Amino acid sequence: MCDKTEPKGCIISPGPGCCNFYLPHKRRHCKFPPPAGEKFCVQHLPTDNSGQSELKGMKRVVCPLDPNHSVYEYKLSSHLKKCNSKKSPNRPFYKDGVNSGSSKDGEPVSVSLSEVDVDFLKQLVDKIRQVYQIVEYIRLEERLEEHEALKEELVNELHQKCLKHRKQEASLLGNMERAGWLTDGTTFIEFGAGRARLTSYLLGTISNQRNSSVLLIDRGTTRNKSENKHKYVEGGPSFERLRIDIKDLMLEEHHVLKGVDRDIVAYSKHLCGSATDLTLRCLERVMRATSTEKAESKKPRLNQPHVKGIQIALCCHHKCTWTAYAGKEFWLEQQLTPDDFIITKTLSSWATCAFPDRNAEEHTAHADSDTLNRFSFWTSEERENIGLMSKRIIDIGREHHLKTLGYKTNLVIYVKKETSLENIMLVARPID
Repeated sequence: MCDKTEPKGCIISPGPGCCNFYLPHKRRHCKFPPPAGEKFCVQHLPTDNSGQSELKGMKRVVCPLDPNHSVYEYKLSSHLKKCNSKKSPNRPFYKDGVNSGSSKDGEPVSVSLSEVDVDFLKQLVDKIRQVYQIVEYIRLEERLEEHEALKEELVNELHQKCLKHRKQEASLLGNMERAGWLTDGTTFIEFGAGRARLTSYLLGTISNQRNSSVLLIDRGTTRNKSENKHKYVEGGPSFERLRIDIKDLMLEEHHVLKGVDRDIVAYSKHLCGSATDLTLRCLERVMRATSTEKAESKKPRLNQPHVKGIQIALCCHHKCTWTAYAGKEFWLEQQLTPDDFIITKTLSSWATCAFPDRNAEEHTAHADSDTLNRFSFWTSEERENIGLMSKRIIDIGREHHLKTLGYKTNLVIYVKKETSLENIMLVARPID
């Protein structure tokens, strides 16, 4: 279990009805409510030397699959069947870490910007700016689309609280239709599906396509899955949810795609950080298998699936890892190092949280004043631009990798910035 001791000099106190456990990496207390009469929530109850705790006579034990959480002892057997850390090595499309990527020197050590020499950081920003300026395909295309499937919800008062999500889903679905990808006989795959709201609208759109299929990929368990309302619709596409980490997925071995001449459209709404790179590596396995068969046979695409389109709404570049990153070749060609990548991904967070000068006082509870003062020579607008350039450089590396596989790529603005600060999607289709 984690250390429950607050750092010396901490000025943040737990909110009313919140757990007293302090989370150093989030610089705040846990927000889960504790049971009546307790100071800590059930996950952060004090434990004995064996890692066990007790609440009102009910013993909690550390999960044997993941020591970072606990469970009531009497629920352990049922919990082990559905724990998110459970691995399923018996499935034919499962292979541990098959899409994880590699790095001969391992993953660089993550550092805080407060630990980086200011002169070095200025030089790195100059490098990023130079690469950003010389790359010809940096211009972003704007495609703000709508779709008939969400027309009513966009004006329905009941959906106003979720309006920004409906606008994004409408544009993503509209862009897929504009690209001509919503055709019968296609396998649609949503990576990082979550509740799969986007796929639910897709299923409604292609409800008459008997030859299509849908796969939902997510590593966690999700309640209130949106695709459930399509379970008993007759005559529509088949769909299946796979609970698996993208890093372990051999897509080409799944029974829907194995040995089948079939188009694939891969899509996602806000695929965080390195999950985008894992997805590209997963799809690359299918791409390379198709390319090999084309080279060996006069009849292209014989009994092989084919990636017809990729549409990934990008976000959370600060969660990328060098090991998983798909654009290493491009990155190194620009005379940038793996250590530069670690700092650049951290700088990317400035695009959405650049510590505005007018709100500096509001951020002092979450960021050291020394850290803010170290970068005062850059205005808030300059810091935001540095963050945006950092994001795009990371994305350009991904584009470069797809180009080497024979795909045409674009970085597209799919919603206005007022709807979402993470408003860029990566689009790719084969060069015919």
